[in-house]
Amino acid sequence: MTPGARIAALTADPQTALPRLEEATALSARLAADRSAQELLAHLFAGSEPLSLWLARRPDDLDWLVEEERLLWPRDEEGMQSHLADLMAAHPPDAALRIFRSRELCRIAARELGGAAPVEQALAEWTVVADVAVDAACAVASAEALRDFGEAVYTPQEGGAERTASFAVIGMGKHGGGELNISSDIDIIYVHSSDNGESRGGEKGALHLHEYFVRIARRVTSLLNDLTDLGQVFRVDLDLRPEGKSGELTNSVGAMEIYYESWGQMWERQAFIKARHVGGDRAVSGEVLERLRPFTWRKYLDKGALDEVAVMKDKIDAQLKSKKTARKEADNIKLGVGGIR
Repeated sequence: MTPGARIAALTADPQTALPRLEEATALSARLAADRSAQELLAHLFAGSEPLSLWLARRPDDLDWLVEEERLLWPRDEEGMQSHLADLMAAHPPDAALRIFRSRELCRIAARELGGAAPVEQALAEWTVVADVAVDAACAVASAEALRDFGEAVYTPQEGGAERTASFAVIGMGKHGGGELNISSDIDIIYVHSSDNGESRGGEKGALHLHEYFVRIARRVTSLLNDLTDLGQVFRVDLDLRPEGKSGELTNSVGAMEIYYESWGQMWERQAFIKARHVGGDRAVSGEVLERLRPFTWRKYLDKGALDEVAVMKDKIDAQLKSKKTARKEADNIKLGVGGIR
């Protein structure tokens, strides 16, 4: 038995892993000389056709995975930010983000499938990948808006000197909770400082602040969500924003506070339990979360509020029972007994 066959025999699908491993070692001299990396990547080759195909077409990414023992150790946010910055210097933003995502995904998946990382670590690192990508997309979109339409300036409603307005992203659900799984989309909400002003000094003239930040939000969504020949960074779900699909793409801090204080529902209150800053100006998202703290964490829950939570749970249970595939749905990780909802 060849060394490659012995390594492949340790995977869940040796017949699939072996030819992919042999192809990869032929593409990368670094990989061919690193048995530890081969052992981890063999599990990836056995378990994921899309990632195997990505690496088969990109020897540079194979080399990157093997360099500096990247497959052997976890990576922190600073390391990922540095990685993405290097890619941004060499590629257009949309390409850099997709290469970054795919490289880190291959690394995380190989480590988890190969037993080098527990699932909790894989989820946490994948969440950091999303954070870094979202923050970088915000930086790109904000820089483009500054170039085209100038600095966003507003006057606080309470008076005083003019201030620079900025943009931020709040992560919700599994993303907000630091437990994002590899197949998931990201649930995010866009926010900005104020609508009370306009931009100044750009190459393309001035914009009212709301339109200014809508353009940034659209650009962030495009950078992350658009499907190109390099794939997609993350599927973006914006439905948790105020008024859902019919609501504004981005809302000011003041508009967020008014909406949730006036019309916020129990499910929205529960959704904000895991909300956190994930990109852009931390001061903006921090102000939103601080203002919404009394909404999210009520001092008291009266019987009406508790009944409302019970009604939501009853609706989920009724939905499961009404389906023809009730037995299958009972094991649904989201809606079944013990599921995340």
